Amino acid sequence: MAIPVYLWLEDDGGAPIKGSVDVNGREGSIEVSELMHSVEQPTDPLTGKATAKRLHSSYAFMKSVDNSSAYLYKALSSGQTLKKGRVQILSDQLQRPRRGIFQDYVGKREGNGN
Repeated sequence: MAIPVYLWLEDDGGAPIKGSVDVNGREGSIEVSELMHSVEQPTDPLTGKATAKRLHSSYAFMKSVDNSSAYLYKALSSGQTLKKGRVQILSDQLQRPRRGIFQDYVGKREGNGN
């Protein structure tokens, strides 16, 4: 069984980008069907010891076409940056936010996106 993931985004002016979810407590969010991210730890091939800090990749997601699709397409094709994104991963049984590392991950990128 898949674990539900919801996404809230804000445009560069701070206005919410509305998705199509109408579930109580998650209204206006975007339902995510796939969430991708990786972390690499550079290591010495002989000793196996860490040689540098962890390297985090960017988050990427897949979603169905919904209310946010046209806005996101326009933003991506024009190079617009987004101000804020929040991902909520729910437990698969009680539909409550999961506890731990992925509970309400909030990412904020400003300026040139670096």
